[in-house]
Order: sequence, then C-alpha cells, then structure tokens
Amino acid sequence: MGVLAILISCCLFIHLGLGDTICKIIRHEIVILNCVKCLTFWSVLTYALITQDMQSEWCVAVAFACSYASLWLDLLLNEMRVRYEKEWKLLDAED
Repeated sequence: MGVLAILISCCLFIHLGLGDTICKIIRHEIVILNCVKCLTFWSVLTYALITQDMQSEWCVAVAFACSYASLWLDLLLNEMRVRYEKEWKLLDAED
C-alpha cells in the first residue's frame, strides 16, 4: 500500500504544480521536482529499499513499473483538468 500511496502522491505533487513552486521559491531548478517519472521512480525505489519489503531487484522493477504507471495517471489527471477548464469556461460564459 505504501508504494501505491507514493505513486499517487508523486503524481498529484507534479499535477498541482508544487514542484514548480518550490523551484521558484528556492530559485534553483531541480529536475526531479518537475518530472513525474523521475520523482515516482526515485521515491518508490527509496521507500522500497528502506522498508526492505522485497529484494533489491524487485525494488528496482517495482520502481520502474510505478514510474511507467505515473505517466498514465498524469495523462488521466491532465485530461480531467482540460475537461474541467472547458466546463468552467462554459459556466463562466453563461453568467
């Protein structure tokens, strides 16, 4: 469950623009904070290795799988955002 929570958290972190905001505040570009694949891979790998829930080769495999899944989750979130913004503009135009 921890790996799934990290996957979702990383996707939402990037989707909400928190990585961009942190980089602007500290005035330094940190690539891992702006890339859903990178953030998910390294976060899941670190968590899996630290908790020692599985062998190291499985930790790497799970990290890669979650990184790939994060692309699809990010795509879904972006599609939802686009649809929401279209609906909001329609509602705003009616007022």
